[in-house]
Amino acid sequence: KGFKGVMSKFYGQLDSLVRQLSTSKCTFVRCIKPNARMEAGVVDKDHVVSQLSACGVLEAIAITRAGFPERLLCAELAPQFGMLIHPEQVPQDLSDDAARVLCERIFAKAGLARGGDYELGHRKAFFRQGAFARLRDARRRETLAYAQKLQACARRMLAVRHKHRLAA
Repeated sequence: KGFKGVMSKFYGQLDSLVRQLSTSKCTFVRCIKPNARMEAGVVDKDHVVSQLSACGVLEAIAITRAGFPERLLCAELAPQFGMLIHPEQVPQDLSDDAARVLCERIFAKAGLARGGDYELGHRKAFFRQGAFARLRDARRRETLAYAQKLQACARRMLAVRHKHRLAA
């Protein structure tokens, strides 16, 4: 077909790699280099710490040490616990910002306090020990309340039918 330049070949290979990565479920492993000189048996503490800081590991450790051992994506939490607010207010396709706003409303409705019970990151909610269990209990209580309302309506309907049969 003619001459193919280095850049066009590179772009073709890059496009192929991006397509392959988007169709697969990749798990990445972080490799930490012990020193910049690549010498065996030598560990440069500052070099290792800077690598851990750059990939977010130190922040994750600090959050866990601060007492937020449970963490979940806001986009997953909002649909699961949306019944605590009005379920019709929970769209199917949530952006990260919309999911965070909904999670704040859901957590407030469940009686969780920001800072004391949970913290929000860019995409995740971090819960203190026991706070997520309280959120699940709030959902269970709300489900029970809905079921009781449904049972009351069904009993009323049956009672009205029974009354009409007796009157006829």
